[in-house]
Amino acid sequence: MPLFWRSLRPDSPPEQVEIAASGRSGSLIRLLLGEEMRDPGVFIQEDRIVGWTFGDGIDGGYLWTQSAEIDLNPGIAIEKLLASLSASREADFHRAFAAKGVRPAQERLEIFARGFLRPRFLAAEDVSSPLRDGNVVAEMHALASALLQEGRAEEVVRILSFQVIMESSEPLLVQDAVLAMVTSKDHNRGIQYLENIKKDYFAAHGQSLSGLERFHAQLYKDWLRKIIAEGGYFSAMAAFEAARKAFPDDPEIHLLGVEAAMAEEDWGRAQELLQAREYPPTLKDRAMQLENQIKQKSEESEALVIQFNPGESHIPVYADLNSRHRQKFIIDTGADTCTIPASALEPLGIKIDDRTAVRLVEGVGGLGLTYEVTLETVALDGWSIKNVKAVVIDLSAYPDCGLLGLNFLNHFRYEIDKDRGILRLKRR
Repeated sequence: MPLFWRSLRPDSPPEQVEIAASGRSGSLIRLLLGEEMRDPGVFIQEDRIVGWTFGDGIDGGYLWTQSAEIDLNPGIAIEKLLASLSASREADFHRAFAAKGVRPAQERLEIFARGFLRPRFLAAEDVSSPLRDGNVVAEMHALASALLQEGRAEEVVRILSFQVIMESSEPLLVQDAVLAMVTSKDHNRGIQYLENIKKDYFAAHGQSLSGLERFHAQLYKDWLRKIIAEGGYFSAMAAFEAARKAFPDDPEIHLLGVEAAMAEEDWGRAQELLQAREYPPTLKDRAMQLENQIKQKSEESEALVIQFNPGESHIPVYADLNSRHRQKFIIDTGADTCTIPASALEPLGIKIDDRTAVRLVEGVGGLGLTYEVTLETVALDGWSIKNVKAVVIDLSAYPDCGLLGLNFLNHFRYEIDKDRGILRLKRR
């Protein structure tokens, strides 16, 4: 039968058309049209509406293959029909696809997102394949990823709003929005955003938004790794406790908790966590590595380890005297008493007078007299000894240096490994 097309713009006469079908979806036939039919309009056959065009530059139109529901008569509200066509979900999806290569990624993503907030014009079975939600979401994901790579994460958060996510019910869009939040803010706020979405979606729909559990767990793992590697305002152990509460049975999160305790130098807690469960074969090697590291670090935490150039007979160190002067020393296990150079007296506020003790010492040139003073504290890397006797001697071989002798060293058990360049001190 003759087929006519009529623009919905005012005073537009119907035009007879010849069309070639280009595809079929459900009870609809997709049509190819000429340039003159890119307005919003309707197809008319025997005084009945049998199809439509979206307009707005969208090429193509649709015909119903079943009997039409609407009679074309003077009582039809053309404006209402026009609004339904142009302000529908399918129309916006059409517009966004048609704008590919013409409009920027941000604008196209905004049009797609707006489509999810529009009412559907077609039944699900009548939507053509390119406009189905799966294809739309794949295109939106590509656009969001492109914007993230351009450093425009805040725009992605704005466009993929909470309302868009609720209407679309698409986990991939949730992931894009959350990753944008992580990029523009941080992992903590991104995870909170995701957890709020999951909670509110369940409250609104009475069911969970599927497909997000692995993504949710991975966010926690990435956050923990970032804190462990870089630190930050959030405690690694506090982040672990939040992750463990959400995913108590995830062995990888548990193992990251061990690393979090190690990052905070809580070796006892790290050991306790490590031994609290069994690990799958894929994580056993990592668990063994951590166990060895905990053992080594625990031993080192009970000892002061000083490294020096292997093979050197004189071990240089710096010590803080009386909490006010930093002095260079040479470790000397052959010296009974510590020495300080005369240049250290003024910074220490020590004055030599008639009341200062005099000491007979033996040097390279034989016996001689020098002054003996008492240092309130000698602190080596935070390990402090009080009331340490020291004699004032300027060493010709080590200008402005002192000697850390046995009256300091004997407060510790010490080992010197010259081949490896390690001095290890342990408190007695």
